Amino acid sequence: MHIVGRVKQAKQVPDSAVNIEAIALRYAPVAIATVSGDPEFRFLYANEAFIASLALTGDPTGRQLIEVIPGIEDALLELLRRILQERMPAGVRETGVHSNNATAGPKLWNADYVPVLDGDGAV
Repeated sequence: MHIVGRVKQAKQVPDSAVNIEAIALRYAPVAIATVSGDPEFRFLYANEAFIASLALTGDPTGRQLIEVIPGIEDALLELLRRILQERMPAGVRETGVHSNNATAGPKLWNADYVPVLDGDGAV
């Protein structure tokens, strides 16, 4: 299910409010993405700024994190696993990420990783 569908289902809000939220997320000037809460870390959503920041050629939805960002650091994957296990957010300052576009070169990000929990505390 697409992220908008999940938001609608979780919040029980009218379509118009969800559409506004979806538009705000999509066009926000900061990179925003969500990945699944399983060991494969499949993309559930990525906004325009996220896609542009990595110079991706298409929407990564459904693809694994390591497939979309092949040079991702093991330490970052371990951090994501810890966030899933502990259900606690974490911030990372100046983490290195390589884009899929060779001319774009490596990027340094300041990032916040937050588990998205349902009402029962499940990811």
